[in-house]
Amino acid sequence: MQAAFERAEYAARNAETQRTMAARGIEALVVSDPANMYYLTGYDGWSFYVPQAVVVVASEAQPVWIGRPAERGPVPGVVTFSTGNHGMGVAYVARRLGLPAYVCLPDVVPQTKLDGLRRLGVVATPSGPTQEDAARRTEEIEREQGLVAISPIDGPDIIAGQGTIGIELLEDDPNVDTVLVPLSGGGLLSGVALSVKANSPRTRVIGVCAQAARAMYESVRAGGPIDFQESPTVADSLRGGIGMENRHTLRMVRELVDDIVLVSEAEIEQAMGFLLREERMVVEGAAAVGVAALLSGRVRARARTTALITGRNVASDVLARLGTQI
Repeated sequence: MQAAFERAEYAARNAETQRTMAARGIEALVVSDPANMYYLTGYDGWSFYVPQAVVVVASEAQPVWIGRPAERGPVPGVVTFSTGNHGMGVAYVARRLGLPAYVCLPDVVPQTKLDGLRRLGVVATPSGPTQEDAARRTEEIEREQGLVAISPIDGPDIIAGQGTIGIELLEDDPNVDTVLVPLSGGGLLSGVALSVKANSPRTRVIGVCAQAARAMYESVRAGGPIDFQESPTVADSLRGGIGMENRHTLRMVRELVDDIVLVSEAEIEQAMGFLLREERMVVEGAAAVGVAALLSGRVRARARTTALITGRNVASDVLARLGTQI
């Protein structure tokens, strides 16, 4: 794998990033609102990311793209594609920094998320039936306007940033037995699997797909990227393929992940209802798949099992339906 993914250096580089940031007096956005994003994360000396988004570091009030040396420079604005949550994270940070932002969306994105993006002040652009259409429109806007494009799936820095969730998880519970991670294009799962396996090889890492949106599952079975025909799902944030030119996440999932399981629509809604009723947590379908795998028995919980819950952007009609279960 590329040097960016060398396991032995992963945790050390993350720690060095934090020290470098503090030593140089760089002010970064640290966001703790789980409605949008979770932890400030760092990797490879000069990249700062939040799971589901990029953090552009603000130094002396000038937003600057802090990436690998060839990528450093002023940021005129950002553009990305998303099924909702990644776009909301990018939109939130862009608004905080006063940057223009474009989010290209497939037509399947619920109106709730579209409205949320527009409230954050971005140009939310429906771009066609599929995530691939949204990705193509992102490339067009990048070329036309000279914006910084942020990949939500297969970008090495996004994978690395999301992987620090695994480091933080192990800091909280060094003896965790099993980690369940929602799986769509594989950026989140790849990063978490890399960091967990680098530091705790015995820990099981399991990806969980919605049966209706299982492009990665089928691609792993096929031995290469496939164009999977998805169906509507309450786990709408898991929709979208892995990219027919996938360079990183497919390989990382195959090499690092212990298993991938599928959960049905009924099982996802049962998990959402369980979390609302028993834990008083509003959790969207894509974020509830790990709990669905446990409740359905598709994964047997060991003594110390963690399911990552990654968002709460639930469509109003779905939330109303779940409310009847309380």
